[in-house]
Amino acid sequence: MVMSGCCEAEEMWLIRNSGSFSIQVVNTYIANGEVVVDECQIGPFQGIFVTPGESTDVSSYLSRDWAFKERPGLTLYFIPCFEGLDKVTINERLKYAVANIPMNKQWMEANDWTINFPEDCTVNPELGEIYDLDEFVELYGPLNAQGWDEVWQRWQQSKEYGDNPQN
Repeated sequence: MVMSGCCEAEEMWLIRNSGSFSIQVVNTYIANGEVVVDECQIGPFQGIFVTPGESTDVSSYLSRDWAFKERPGLTLYFIPCFEGLDKVTINERLKYAVANIPMNKQWMEANDWTINFPEDCTVNPELGEIYDLDEFVELYGPLNAQGWDEVWQRWQQSKEYGDNPQN
């Protein structure tokens, strides 16, 4: 239950964007055995946008303990901001995610409640099916997230063998 007007919002964690593009953060969690997609509805805040080289405090009237207890399977997805993103439903936006990070309380405590995008994240293994990675790298450089090398290698192999979905 959110109590309005009686308390100050508290910082839950910090997101740093060292990528070369702005991102929107969308989360998912498990409720009643199903994945729920939210626009960062961990607390009473709306979608979070983080620009390159900036940090954003994620704050809430609710506690970190609440977030992990009430949002099992909490995962943050990082979606590049592009023209028309605001016209795409939250569920549809997830398919444009370049990386994600499953939220783990022990990891967050050990990392001072700070997430560094993209370094702390895992690249979307289907990134080459969503984006033209040659164009992506030309615009933004390689995505310095876990799994990037494998995704890039698959992309190169698919170009070599002609089964690239972007062709």
